[in-house]
Formats: sequence, structure tokens, C-alpha cells
Amino acid sequence: MHPRVFAALGADLVTNDVVAVIELVKNSYDAFAQRVQIKFRQDASGTPYIEIQDDGLGMTKDVIQNVWSVVATPYKESDSVAKKDGRTRRVVGSKGLGRLSVARLGDRLKMLTQAPDSPCWEVTADWIGISQVDDISQSSVYCREYLGASPFAKSGTLIRILDLKETWDENRIDELHQDLRRFISPFDTSEQFSISLSGFGDERNSEVKAEPFLSEPKYSIRGGVDATGNIAGIYEFSPIGIHGDPRTVKINHSWEQFYNDSRRNPWRFADSHSNESANCGPFSFEIRAWDVGAEGRGEISEKYEIKRSMVSKAIREHKGLSIYRDGVLVLPKTDRGHDWLGLDLRRVSRVGDRLSTSQIVGYISISADKNPKIEDTSDRERLSTCPEVEEFQELIMYIVGALERNRDRDRRRVTVHVEKPMDDLLSTLSAQKLVDEATD
Repeated sequence: MHPRVFAALGADLVTNDVVAVIELVKNSYDAFAQRVQIKFRQDASGTPYIEIQDDGLGMTKDVIQNVWSVVATPYKESDSVAKKDGRTRRVVGSKGLGRLSVARLGDRLKMLTQAPDSPCWEVTADWIGISQVDDISQSSVYCREYLGASPFAKSGTLIRILDLKETWDENRIDELHQDLRRFISPFDTSEQFSISLSGFGDERNSEVKAEPFLSEPKYSIRGGVDATGNIAGIYEFSPIGIHGDPRTVKINHSWEQFYNDSRRNPWRFADSHSNESANCGPFSFEIRAWDVGAEGRGEISEKYEIKRSMVSKAIREHKGLSIYRDGVLVLPKTDRGHDWLGLDLRRVSRVGDRLSTSQIVGYISISADKNPKIEDTSDRERLSTCPEVEEFQELIMYIVGALERNRDRDRRRVTVHVEKPMDDLLSTLSAQKLVDEATD
């Protein structure tokens, strides 16, 4: 292949610069890092650069040469579990292209990396120089043992991206901060992986975390779908204000029932699907919902002592349904991908009863082992098309519908409970002004 493939893959395969940074954070996760620090800095001459440092497993010289330096390596497919201190973590990368995100962000790379009980290595790459030579044999990165003091306690990787291709202003860094909040599930309290971010001129490392009220939804449904497609879950209504009584409902629906219901709409499933069992694999789910009108935001604002504007912003940062594979975000990666299931368009026909992505924060957990056919496309914007993905999406749509039906029941129940007498509602209305104008 021509050496310009390095520049083409970095620029065209990754959707945008924010996604490129997230891909590098994903690499840190795969290296069993517990902490990742992202810093936007300027050198002595005022030239900006990006620095990402983790405390993961790092790399030996052999890994640098035979894995990191090989495009589309199958290394993560054959070594799909990272091990550290007696613990294991399923890696989430598989295409072997994440490192080329660096080429999208800047023209030069400097990297320090150290594996446990190994020396620290320094790697430099000039992506412009690599892509402008005539033959692939002339495309090289440079690696040598680092002579300075290692920045790692035991192991880790530090990459510095130089000669940035785009301007990172405050708005773009805020966008990155918001998308990083989605990267690690707000439903996960294990704290085994944390991210911090600091912008230009900010020496503090701001922890990326969600607002507390997101853990205490007004409406929620959680449960799982087993390997054959049977749905089992629990719906809960937990009023935030003074009105309404809590309510819990068990949700059970067999795959056979679901399949037969779907057959009434032939466009849903092709003949390749079986009425005996689903093929998408088991998964778990939890979907949280809120009323985001003025009254609903007011309830949250008063209880959690935050501004109303922060309520909408916090939900917007996590809005919609997010898919996590082995604990790490698969979809969505950008704002365009928030409604990958089509909930907003579906809501148009029944505004009020149906939920939009701006009202829900959902977590759907899959695994590489049990859901091998549920894959995201190379541009990280959607799921690939196949029968298993069709089943997966239709099952999720049914679960969303169950949440909507129960939410509607509780809203009507609370409305009836607090409804004012009709004469009170009309007492402040008067047609006298209109009568006077008509008389004049």
C-alpha cells in the first residue's frame, strides 16, 4: 500500500477530533489503566499541544515494534483480556486502528511508555514525513530507551500530540468534557476507571463525573433479556416532589409473545428470524427518565440545590440510550449519534406520551463474548446491519414502550390526585377585556 494510507486512515476513518481523543482514552482503558489525565497545554513558544497520560500496563519494545507499529493488528482479538495485579478486564478495541487517531489530531507524536519491570521507551513519529515517502519500507517511527527520569510509578503511557491540525477552543474542550462523561457509564460506581481533563491555562485536573440526581430518577425500568430473548424487568416510580406514591411493577414478556406481536407488523422481522429464540444474545438494561418541563426541572432543582439550567444540561450530556460493551461506551460517540434508535422521530406522532432522548438516560450492557454480532461500524456512529442487531433494537424499543406506558399511568394518577377544582382553574379568567374591545 502507499504510505499516504497513514494520513488517510487518521483523517477519514475517525469522525472528528473529539472522537479521536476518546479513541485514545479507550486505548488507555484496554491497557488496564485506572486513571487517565488529558491536558491541553502550550510550550514555551506558546504553541498548543495535547497530552494524555495513563497508569496502564504500558508497552515493551517488542509490543511497540510488533503491535503498536502494525496497522490493523489482530493483537486485541487474540489477547482480548488484559490482566493486572490478579484482576482481568475485557478490552474494547478490536480493529487495531485507534492509534491512528493521533494522526488526525496532530502531525507529530512523542510517546513515553513503560511496562512493569521494563525500561521506559521513547517513541517519536512524524505523520507528514511518513505519508510523503514513496515506499512503505521508508515509513518509520523512531524508538529508543528514554534517558530521563520515568514519569511512571510502575508502568503507563504518556503521549504528546504536537502540531495540532485544529484549534481547540473552550467550546470544543467543553464538548470533549461532555462526551467523556458518556464514555464511562454513570451507572457504574466501581471507580475502577477515572478520567480527568484540564484546558489551556488550567493546572487543575477536573474529574469527569455525572450530577448526583442522575442516580435517583423519577421513572426507571431495569432488568435483562436472556439468551433466548425473554424480557424480565422492574419498573419503578419514585416521586421527587411531594405528590404521588411510589409504585413498582414487574415486567415479564417472553420472546414468543414478542415475536408474535412483531409478526403483526411484517416489516419488523424477516423470515430469517425464529419464533423459538432470539439470536442477538443476552443483555442487561436500565433506563432512567424525568419530566423536563418547568415543573419537573423545578422539583429536581429544589431537591438537589442546583440551577434549573443544570438539570437540562446534565440530562443532555448523557441523553438517549447508550450501549456499553464490557463496561465501556460503544454508542453514541457524538451528538449526531444520540438518537441511533430513532426515538425522537417516533415521538412526533404522539408527543407527551412518548419519551424523547432529552428525557432519558439509558444504559444497555452487552459483552464481546455473548453478543459477538452487535458491533459498531468503523466510523463509530451506528450499529452494523444484521438480523441480530434488528432483534436487539426491537427488544430495546419494547422496553422503552413499557417504561412509557407505566410512566403515563403514574403521571395521570398524580395529576388526578393534585388536580384543582374546575371553578378554581377558571376563577382567574375573564372575557371582560375582549367584550370591552368588541363594544368599542
